[in-house]
Amino acid sequence: MLGKEKMVAIWWTFDSEHRLGEQTYAWMGSFSAQEPPDRLTGRPRTFAPIDAFFDHTSLPGPEDRWLNGYGINVARAYGWPFLCLWEGETVDGSNAGLTKWPWNGFSYGGVKIGPSPSLGHFLPALPLWSGLIGDTVVYGAVFLFLGLLIARIRRARLAHLNLCPNCRYDRAGIRPESPCPECGHGGAASVR
Repeated sequence: MLGKEKMVAIWWTFDSEHRLGEQTYAWMGSFSAQEPPDRLTGRPRTFAPIDAFFDHTSLPGPEDRWLNGYGINVARAYGWPFLCLWEGETVDGSNAGLTKWPWNGFSYGGVKIGPSPSLGHFLPALPLWSGLIGDTVVYGAVFLFLGLLIARIRRARLAHLNLCPNCRYDRAGIRPESPCPECGHGGAASVR
């Protein structure tokens, strides 16, 4: 321990690892009595909530930390094509004893879904709004396109089988421009 001086964390290295649909950011350092600068150097900016997590505005104070001489914070962001959900982990146990949301054991903003030898597996529960909106637009457009395509293929198939596209009544012997005698639908010609 450094006497009666206040312990603060000085972070000294940043690492990033990317896989399809997952981005991991690790911010590692050591404890010191020296006050850190406002904007910590050596780490690129990512997303505002993740930067706040690494800048310790969301982390407990040094007095709540295990004084073991080092610190490792990891943030994991998930989503494809845009990162849209994230959770943070304090590998050094700096949130030990904190139980209020968004803390969950070693995780910040993660819902624990299973054990592992070290930390556990956490389901991310904190949004990255730009990615969440982007993914919603992309997937919404894909599902809309697929829905319209399937409807068009279905109608073309029913017309080919000479069935009413509305009620599937057999239109054998009925002129294409005539309405369906079963449901009154405009006929196969109006669908083409």
